[in-house]
Formats: sequence, C-alpha cells, structure tokens
Amino acid sequence: MRALSSLLFLALAIAGGQPALAADGNGAAAVYGVGGLSCKVLASASGNLGQQNTLAQVMQWFGGYLTALNTVTNDTFDLNPILSSSELQGILEKTCLQNPNITVQQAAQNTIQALAVARTKKASPAVEFKNDYGSFLLRQETIVTMQQALYKIGLYQGYANGAVTPALMEAIKAFQSKNNLHRTGLPDAETVTKLIIAPPTKDGKSAG
Repeated sequence: MRALSSLLFLALAIAGGQPALAADGNGAAAVYGVGGLSCKVLASASGNLGQQNTLAQVMQWFGGYLTALNTVTNDTFDLNPILSSSELQGILEKTCLQNPNITVQQAAQNTIQALAVARTKKASPAVEFKNDYGSFLLRQETIVTMQQALYKIGLYQGYANGAVTPALMEAIKAFQSKNNLHRTGLPDAETVTKLIIAPPTKDGKSAG
C-alpha cells in the first residue's frame, strides 16, 4: 500500500487525547474481539503476508464497530466519508504505527472521530467516480461538500448537486496539482482528507 502523506497527517492529528464517543464516567468501556488487541499486533501484521488473516479480522471488526456508532450517533447516517476499505485500512494502520501502545479499538475510535468532520447526516447513496486511473465511491452528500469546497477556492464553477461530471473531475485534478497529489481526478482518501478534513486556504493549498 503506497504511503499517503496526508493520511500520515491525519494519523498524527488523531494521535491521542480525543474524548471517548461513549463510555462510563471514567471514559472506559468493555471491548470485545480483536478491538482489544494492542496496536503493536496490527503494526506488525501490516505488510506481512503471513498475517493477512489478522488484518482481515481487524477490518471486519472495524466495520461492525463503525456500523454500531452510526446507529447511535445523532444526526448521522455515516461517520465515515472514506468508502474504500483498503484506504480506510491504511488510515487505521498508520494511526496504530504512530500509537503502538493503544488498542485497536482506541485507534479505531480516534480515526472515526477525525473522519467524522466529513460525516454524512442523511441517507445518501454511493456514487462512482471512474476513469482510466480507476474508480472510487463517495456518498452523494460528501460530493456536495467537495463541490462546495472546490467552489470556495475557485476551482469549480458548477452546481453543488452531488453529480459526477467532467467539470468536477477536472476541478479535482486542479486541486491535486496544487497540493502535490497524484493527478487522477478521483477522490481518493488523500484528496478527501486535504479538501474536506484539513480544508485548504483560498490559494487552494491544504494545511494537511
């Protein structure tokens, strides 16, 4: 999995000190399954073909954990704007690499809290971006947020309607060029992080 500088930024930003999403008065909660594993286990499994089963179990657990949080968080349809499971795994792995002494559950919690800045609040279908570089899915509400962000920095002049158009993909390419990202026109996790979670200044450059 290629190194993503903005995902490393995101991992550093959620390194610790985040309040619990839900727990007892002391911030503690019972954790079941692989969520109780140390991040050291996940870090050692990263890139190790012999431990891919561990990674698969962690991501399966993470999906269930995220689903549970979606159902109990007010004004929320989906806390996670990154619909690519491989890129979401990359964020979680980097968080664990930066914080090897916390648990997988704590890393997952911190990751979700950071990503929740770009959460979708209402039921929103997944829409596909596709070109010769590949394809990515984003929820329609997230696309609207992306269109608004691109408009604010003067890179997009179309409607903020959640539609995938050539003009939108060209605007994404322009943003990627300004931020030294791979210029694909696709909203990968690196692009979403820099555009929405670590929003850019008026010159189009992200702080992330």
